[in-house]
Amino acid sequence: MNAGSSVDQPNTVAWRERVASYLLEATDIANSIDLILDETRMGAPNLGGDDAESTVPHLATAVAELERIVEKRDVLLRASDAPPFGLSLSAKLLSTRKIDDARLAKCCGELADLVAQTHQRATALFICQHYLSGLPSDLIARLSAVGQPQSHSGRFNEAA
Repeated sequence: MNAGSSVDQPNTVAWRERVASYLLEATDIANSIDLILDETRMGAPNLGGDDAESTVPHLATAVAELERIVEKRDVLLRASDAPPFGLSLSAKLLSTRKIDDARLAKCCGELADLVAQTHQRATALFICQHYLSGLPSDLIARLSAVGQPQSHSGRFNEAA
């Protein structure tokens, strides 16, 4: 075979298979984080203080898995059998100009979109839970006029 042959070299196929495996694993992890966020969002109004935090260990485990998988991506980027051009997996895949690699590059983009959407949902959920956690005390304070400015030396507040 010559160097310009359209037949894949064995080491290129092995790298492509490792990338495909990485993408499947990363997608599964991102989907599990998304599911945990769904459970947290749907359960938050019905859960008490201790129960609302029951998803935290699951979320922490899933995020740790995501961090581990990011290290795997770095290994793939630096692999000796990886295509030489490009700084990201999708760029390296597209540099080969092969259809199978282009499909994997598309999967990389879809995974990036999924992770970005999950990040946005997690941030929104955190903000909502932060404000909802103080809602009962805020309501009590407002209803009892605690923290409200005293009017007429407090005479009306005392009468109320």
